[in-house]
Amino acid sequence: MLRNFYFCRGRSPNDQACKIFAVFVSIVSIFAGLACVPADGALKATGAGFLKMGAGARAVAMGEAFSAVADDVTAIYWNPAGLALVKNETQIIASHLEHIQSVHHEFIGLCKPVPGGTAGFSATYMWVEGIEARNPNSGYAGRSVPVWDAAPALSFGGFLRSRLAAGLTLKAIGQCIDDKMAWGGALDAGILYRAGRSTRLGFVLQNLGYESAFISESAPLPLTARAGISHKWKPQNLLVACDTVYGINDQALWVGAGAEYRPWPAMAFRAGYKYNGTFSSVDLMNGASCGINVRIFSTDIDYAFVPFGLTFQTHRMSVIMHF
Repeated sequence: MLRNFYFCRGRSPNDQACKIFAVFVSIVSIFAGLACVPADGALKATGAGFLKMGAGARAVAMGEAFSAVADDVTAIYWNPAGLALVKNETQIIASHLEHIQSVHHEFIGLCKPVPGGTAGFSATYMWVEGIEARNPNSGYAGRSVPVWDAAPALSFGGFLRSRLAAGLTLKAIGQCIDDKMAWGGALDAGILYRAGRSTRLGFVLQNLGYESAFISESAPLPLTARAGISHKWKPQNLLVACDTVYGINDQALWVGAGAEYRPWPAMAFRAGYKYNGTFSSVDLMNGASCGINVRIFSTDIDYAFVPFGLTFQTHRMSVIMHF
């Protein structure tokens, strides 16, 4: 690795890009090494799992390999540094996910260029319906239990140099189970580097923060580190991306890869896969994803399909309006 790093020195046009790429590869190697070091022989239990469910249908259809793409309003979630790429317009997104077992997930967001960069606001809301309250003595208590999670957030991203952008997202966290509540806050921080005319490198740390306990039980937030690379072939309108993701508190490593092909200005096709280190004939489809985009005037309509094994499927729709 060091030999490759110093080999880059002195190569004038791409000297800095090559050094940044070496750092990127080093970070990915560290993630892989950490994942191989056992702690207590089992995965850590983390709370606020809804923070790991993604935003928007485009990134999900591409295998969630989006930290180095992040060129629209969903950068608020995937990499706030990508907000710097939204320079000349305001974008608004509304996204809906129908998950398994009556779980519903909503994401709304807005980003707008301001002096020095681009500011954003978002709100994530997830709820579960049909959970019956039970009395330990008489059984059904005659009512449903409210279960919801919410996370409003403020973001900002801007260019530090001509090729290097940085961004932050600050979010509040609230969770409710019946009459019990938990509150917290978290920070996302990311960078995005243009390594060439069509290549980007991204790195983001998500969910660095704290949440209070439900009564006496508490769990750490799903602190996550992402490192990604993307490349676009403009004449062919083909975008490919790959993310290496390490769940620091989950002690889990996975890799996502995806592609987006736009044969016509008004339509795009997407596909991706998330690999967590296991394969079997039963869960081969668990990790695959695909989707489609239709662009009508200044509005993008995106759909993503994600199967869970052979039994369950999830559907996500999102609409992004450009002003």
